[in-house]
Amino acid sequence: ADLRRPALAAAEGLQRVPGLAEVLTGQSTLDVTLQQAADHSNGERAARPLEVIVAGDAPSDPVELLESTKMATLLGELSGRYDLVVIDGGRAVADGPKEEVLQALKEGRIRTVR
Repeated sequence: ADLRRPALAAAEGLQRVPGLAEVLTGQSTLDVTLQQAADHSNGERAARPLEVIVAGDAPSDPVELLESTKMATLLGELSGRYDLVVIDGGRAVADGPKEEVLQALKEGRIRTVR
């Protein structure tokens, strides 16, 4: 979820809110926020459907949310639930030290895609 320029919800026809911002601010839960993405498998069935978290309403300081302990907790929960976690965070993930994200990347629990 790119919190600065959210586009996934519109591109995939998903609900715009609730999203990551709402989970991190305590306005929603992970289970309520997860959405199933459209099937782009060209007829091949995936063992498990792709679930996504959209950005939600753009917060005033997305970097602060990403650096929060709630984000670290969320990353831990996602890593425990899923074999692979992909973060589309744009510059919000790339800019500045994000210890929780960097540690999860180092441990191989999360992959980034650009």
